[in-house]
Amino acid sequence: MAQRMWTFNPHSGGRPVPEIVRQTTRAAILGHAEAHFVGRYRGIDVRFRAQFCYVDAYLEPVEQPTNDDSSSLAASAPEPVRDHGMALCRLRYFDRDRWSFAIYSYAQERYDPAVFGDGEFFGPAVDGFDLAANLYLP
Repeated sequence: MAQRMWTFNPHSGGRPVPEIVRQTTRAAILGHAEAHFVGRYRGIDVRFRAQFCYVDAYLEPVEQPTNDDSSSLAASAPEPVRDHGMALCRLRYFDRDRWSFAIYSYAQERYDPAVFGDGEFFGPAVDGFDLAANLYLP
């Protein structure tokens, strides 16, 4: 009979994020965005829930195409499409600079586990944001 073996999964578990880590992580991500992604977003939202840190970006609202048909009775300026946040990534907290990383997949409509740029399962939160922002921000 095969024995069951415990294996570590960096994309499960984690610990609740302490308030001081929440503050420093939010400041680090926002500072990195301001330094490296100027003009590519309108706003960055960093929010926490239990062991997770979610990072979303807000882009400029996209205007709806105008109707050039002159027979239209209601010719008015196009209204902007309602702006929703663009999910970038989810980080799972294990320790101050030990986060696991999942990137949002729009094809699957979920967060898919990923590795950091150096091939490791754990890294700083800013590095996870940097990967996702380089992928999704125009």
